[in-house]
Amino acid sequence: MKTLYFDIFSGISGDMTLSALISLGVDEKDISEILSKLTDIKIDLSVEKIDRHSISANLLKIKTTDDSKRYRNLNDIKNILEGSDLKNEVINNSIKTFEILADAEASVHNIPIEKVHFHEIGAIDTIIDIVGVSYALDTLCIDKILSSKPIFGYGTVKTEHGILPLPAPATIRILQGIDVKRIDVEGELTTPTGAVILKANVHEFKNSFNGTIIKEVYSTGNMSFKEIPNLLRTILLNDTACELYADKIYQISTNIDDMTGEALGFLLDTLLSAGAYDVTYTQATGKKNRPTHIMNIILPFNLKDIIIETIFKFSTTAGIRISEVDRVIMDREFKTIDLFGNNIKVKILKYGDIEKASPEWDDCVAVSKIIDMTPIEVYYKAIGIINNQ
Repeated sequence: MKTLYFDIFSGISGDMTLSALISLGVDEKDISEILSKLTDIKIDLSVEKIDRHSISANLLKIKTTDDSKRYRNLNDIKNILEGSDLKNEVINNSIKTFEILADAEASVHNIPIEKVHFHEIGAIDTIIDIVGVSYALDTLCIDKILSSKPIFGYGTVKTEHGILPLPAPATIRILQGIDVKRIDVEGELTTPTGAVILKANVHEFKNSFNGTIIKEVYSTGNMSFKEIPNLLRTILLNDTACELYADKIYQISTNIDDMTGEALGFLLDTLLSAGAYDVTYTQATGKKNRPTHIMNIILPFNLKDIIIETIFKFSTTAGIRISEVDRVIMDREFKTIDLFGNNIKVKILKYGDIEKASPEWDDCVAVSKIIDMTPIEVYYKAIGIINNQ
C-alpha cells in the first residue's frame, strides 16, 4: 500500500503541496499541458531548487499570461472541469475540493454559495493548485494520505476583502473538527488552499506512520520566516507491515421511516456527490410496525463532518450511528483495450493470486451505440480480449 504523509512542522499551501507531489515523480510538463488546455491560458510549471535554513527545498514557479482580473464562481469551475477530458477521479476530487472551499467562503461572508465569486476560488493560482494536486495524487496512485496537525501563525493578511486576522477566517472554517496548533510565528503558515487540500484528501491526522520510506522531499513557498524554515516535508511510504487492514473507513447507519422514495433517491445521490464511497438502503420493519429503510453509508475519514451535515440537512432522521471499520480492497490498475477501433477502459483487480477484470460499463454503453452490439455483449467481448492477452 502506497502511503503519503504530510509532515507539517511549519505550514502548508497549495503551491507547496503541488511542488512536493511533482518532486515525488509527477511530470510538471504533463500538468502544465492539462491546465493550459483546461483554462485556455498558457501555463508553464517548473520546480526550482532553493535553500531554506540550509535545507534544499523545491519551489514551484508558475509562468502564465495575466489572469489577475478573471474571477470565476463555483459553477464556472464545475462547468470547466465537467467539460474536460480529465479522468472522472480527478474531476470529482477537484470539484469536491472547490465545493469545500466555496462553502467555507460562503459561511464566512454570509452569502449563498452560488454568490461566492472572487479570487479565493476563482483565480488561476487556485485552479492550478487544486486541479494539479488532484491530478498528481491520481498519477502517483496513492492509497492512503496521512498528515500531522495543521499549524497556524498569528498576525494579519491583506486580502480582496481587506485586512483579515490570521489564520484566515476561511482556513479556520475549513479545518473545523480537525486538531490544529498555533505557534508564536507571525505570518500565514497554513493558507485556505493548503487547508482545503488537507480537508478533501487526508484520511487521518496523526503524528505516527508506518512503512518503508520510498522518498522524502522538502517543498517551500515564497515567504520566509525568522523563527522557523518555511518547509513542508512530504514522505512517500510503502506500508507493508499492516497492508492488509490499513484502509480504515467510517460506516454510518440510520433508520428512516417517514421519507418518500423520491426524497430517499435524492438523499442517496447527494451523499455520493459529497464523496461517500457507497450508500445502500435495506427494507425493514421498524417501531410501530412501520415500513423502514435502514441507510448504510461507507465514507473516508476526512469526509465525516460533511456526510453527517448532509444527512441531517436532507433527511428526516434525528440520529445516526457511526463506527470505524477496516476495509480490505483489491489492488487495481487500468488498461485500455481496442474493440473494433473503439477504446474501452478495463479495471484489473488483484489480490494475491486472484485476478479479475471489470470493463467500465459507461465505455461499453458508448461503444454499443457505435457498433451493432448490446452493452452486455460489448462487456463480455472486452473480457474475452483481456483473458486472451
